[in-house]
Amino acid sequence: MESFDMGSDWNLFLRLTEMEFRLFRQFAGLLFGICLIASPVLAQVTNLSGVVNSYRDVTAVNVPGNTVTVDNAAGMVIGDTVLIIQMQGASMSTANAATFGNVTSMNGAGKFEFNIICAIAGNVLTMQRIMLTPYDPTGAVQLIPVTMHRNVNITGVINAQPWDGNLGGVVVIAAPNGTVTFNSNIDVSGRGFRGGTRQDMVSGCSCANYATLYQDFFYPTASWRGAHKAEGIAIVTAGMESGKGKQVNGGGGGNDHNTGGAGGANYGNGGNGGMASASSCFFGSYCRGLDPGIGGLGLSATYYNNAEGRLFLGGGGGSGHYGNAAIGGGSPGGDGERGAGIVIIWADSVVGNGFNILANGNTIGPVSAADGGGGGGAGGAIVLDVRAFHSSALTAQARGGNGANHSWGGPVNNCKGTGGGGGGGAVWFRGMANPPSISTSVTGGIAGIQSGVNCVGFGNNGSTNGAAGAVLTAFARPLNSVTNPICVLPVELAYFTAEQAGSTAVMVSWQTTSEINNLHFEIERSIDAIHYETIGKVASKALTGAGASYQWRDVYPASGSNWYRLKQLDLDGRNTITESILVNFDGVPTLAIKGLYPNPVNTPDEIVLELSSPTSQTITVTMSDMVGKSIYTVSIPVVEGANAFRLPTQALSSGIYFLKVSAGKYGDIVRKVKVH
Repeated sequence: MESFDMGSDWNLFLRLTEMEFRLFRQFAGLLFGICLIASPVLAQVTNLSGVVNSYRDVTAVNVPGNTVTVDNAAGMVIGDTVLIIQMQGASMSTANAATFGNVTSMNGAGKFEFNIICAIAGNVLTMQRIMLTPYDPTGAVQLIPVTMHRNVNITGVINAQPWDGNLGGVVVIAAPNGTVTFNSNIDVSGRGFRGGTRQDMVSGCSCANYATLYQDFFYPTASWRGAHKAEGIAIVTAGMESGKGKQVNGGGGGNDHNTGGAGGANYGNGGNGGMASASSCFFGSYCRGLDPGIGGLGLSATYYNNAEGRLFLGGGGGSGHYGNAAIGGGSPGGDGERGAGIVIIWADSVVGNGFNILANGNTIGPVSAADGGGGGGAGGAIVLDVRAFHSSALTAQARGGNGANHSWGGPVNNCKGTGGGGGGGAVWFRGMANPPSISTSVTGGIAGIQSGVNCVGFGNNGSTNGAAGAVLTAFARPLNSVTNPICVLPVELAYFTAEQAGSTAVMVSWQTTSEINNLHFEIERSIDAIHYETIGKVASKALTGAGASYQWRDVYPASGSNWYRLKQLDLDGRNTITESILVNFDGVPTLAIKGLYPNPVNTPDEIVLELSSPTSQTITVTMSDMVGKSIYTVSIPVVEGANAFRLPTQALSSGIYFLKVSAGKYGDIVRKVKVH
């Protein structure tokens, strides 16, 4: 930490004269207005449990208009933050070869971003930020409203709606400036891509046609030659629903006769299914079950990085081959299992309290008593977009599920194929290292084994474990900084503040840099940050295109918390609501920041800090970066009443910083500063 002496370093922190202060404020207001978008109200603490997100099907995307059309926009409002994510849509090889299921183009699969709604017309939502990706609705795009909480308390297990082929599979919890406290688990295990469904078939492996080996990589869904493939990031091609070939990260199904299904994949590869021993009919000549499912394709660091900006559900496990329909069907264990879902936590801090975030692929039941066993599901993805972690423990798991074991105790040389293990998923941190209080596990699932009385010696017989996933760092939240031109608000604010004024009132102040078709402003106040009432109205006093300064004095603030926001109304009836500002009113004179501008500031320009002090005193001003590292600290004298100073930004690179003003018994004030 650097500290500066007010004598030798006065050039870094200069007091403005009254005339300079007035002129600079007018100049800055004209040049450096910022547009405050509407945002959901921030509650103090929200208790969450169960399924906490809703999911909207994106039916159309208009790239030139920067709009998305959803199946149902009910309950959504301008200013809502949303997550847009495309679940599928990759293109893959469909050659009848080992390359079946390899990626030929990822297209929009796994792409995601946060955005903000700036207009709603029916079910058409206009996005505030230019979308980063031309999403393709045929690839299962969903829009998830994201409630911006002040603080979150997880009181019961939080789940995602299970992925149904169109919607679900994702948990998003946001408290960007607050704390998420765990008093229960988040569990999206088995909420991802679906496993291959077992089908009981009359097998072609009979004494009448024993000479044929069925080794193709795909078959139609009704064919007895191959079991069903699992779901992955590429949509299944009609007529190729079954067979041993992988479905990108979905595991392949076992081929005739009685082979095991493969494990699904995410970051790590899925394991291959196991072979069957020779049929009891032919004792090793033919119909041996040599072609089990091929493990799902691991997406690895190729696609899990900030440049790609993708997240994936865990792939499902392929189905084991069943050929017993003529004699009443097989027993449980042949279905492939589901992969895991996605968890995103966006918060300033997290308190783990010894609880867990679970995004594990499902494990096949311990025994498959007849015919081929299914593959395990892959682990999911956990994103911890968190600045700081409490010292209490938190566990994050994205493990692959185990493949099916086999306990068939029939004749010698009639042992069935076991399932492959699911691949591990990903745990991704905002910071540069795995915090010491966080335990992670991204292991691959274990391949099944043959354990019947006459089959012990076969072991896995070709089935393999899923590969481990990865713990990643330096996550960057996808959020475009480029504003959609049609979302530019008719009123641009240079600043909006609410501060205690003496011992009897709160002063709400704002300045516009331009106003177009502005009717008036309404001042709204809340004591719980949920229910707001209008306490004042101020008519526009600016000419079209010009700006103006405004103030409203609240002479009846409540004791304690008071939340203030502005509602701006246009002549055409549209309205915009600003961010809410909290004032803790105690009736005691206090230090107040009256202005901080231009903000954002373009380095090496200076930023102006305006203060109102209840007395002459010495204050401390600290500029810190996002991780709390002090850039500089200076102690300066202030006089009773108005003060204004220039702060340097020459040493600051582009990014977000925090300005803290400390005044002893008069408390601390923190403001965010953005530097371009």
